[in-house]
Amino acid sequence: MQLTFFTHGLCPYAQRAGLAIHWKGLPHEVVEIDLSNTPPWMRSRLGTTLVPAIEIDGAAYSESLDICRMMEEYPSADGYPPLVPDNPALRSDLAHLVSFAPELERAGWGLLGGAWTFSSGPASKGAVQKWEAAVATLTRSIAAHERPFLLGASPTLADCALAPFIARFELAAARCRSYDARASSPALAAYLEALEATEAWAATFPDRILFGDAVAKFTSLDYFDHMTASLRNPMPTS
Repeated sequence: MQLTFFTHGLCPYAQRAGLAIHWKGLPHEVVEIDLSNTPPWMRSRLGTTLVPAIEIDGAAYSESLDICRMMEEYPSADGYPPLVPDNPALRSDLAHLVSFAPELERAGWGLLGGAWTFSSGPASKGAVQKWEAAVATLTRSIAAHERPFLLGASPTLADCALAPFIARFELAAARCRSYDARASSPALAAYLEALEATEAWAATFPDRILFGDAVAKFTSLDYFDHMTASLRNPMPTS
């Protein structure tokens, strides 16, 4: 299989696919796309101007969760566990967590006070309560499956789907909304630390301080749609 991954290193949807590829141990080529200046060939070649997208042996596919599920169709490299467990009960729990993504995102955007672009200042009490209720759903799963990930000892499709948004909401809330989600939930903090310890996370998430500086400067989680920034250089240079 010849796998090419078209991504932007700051996009949570692209990180979903990147995590799946890395956690499967699949060899691949990475093509970084500047979303503020998408290349003219992109739509004709991939059928989209959005990321993530992939090519498998020349055939193009898009949509983050579809790509994650597609990666599971290929054998993991030696030593890499599957993203979808064989156990039927765990499969049911996984499906529940993936379907929880829209609710988590609503709670996260509410915590920030706006979708993608937001204001600075303390989060409202009601927004914090809704976020903490959403986090409780995740941490109950982590505890029930004996840690450190959402369904146990190794990451799954559920972590691919949810973790990129959890991490960005946590970071933006700390830098822009005077809310420390890690201090509020030690279980969430431990989960984020477990993610950060994986090679896949290091390969797909920017430097936390530099990214946080950019998020705080622009009060936005999609500023990179409008100015050039990247995984290695999350702060735009102009």
